[in-house]
Amino acid sequence: ALAGSALGATLHGLGGASDVVVLSGACGFNAALAALATAPLGKRYALASIVAAVLIERLIDCLGIAALTAPFVLASWAAIAIRRRLTGTSKPGDSHVVHPHA
Repeated sequence: ALAGSALGATLHGLGGASDVVVLSGACGFNAALAALATAPLGKRYALASIVAAVLIERLIDCLGIAALTAPFVLASWAAIAIRRRLTGTSKPGDSHVVHPHA
């Protein structure tokens, strides 16, 4: 989480965020959450999700929309989906949702 927050803030700073915004700590929030969510998948996925969360957050900010935690969710889901696809842990058509009437 600490590394994700630091990397997220650094990437935001390099991307042009003001010093005040970077130092507020908000720039590392989604990156830290993404790192925590994907850390069990390995360092590569955690790093990729941190970068993706920052990119998504920057894009949403450019559109003038409040990002909230959407960047972390989207980046984490993407990393998990990519890992599942690459490792073949889920087959097409498999549902992980429990249907009460099935």
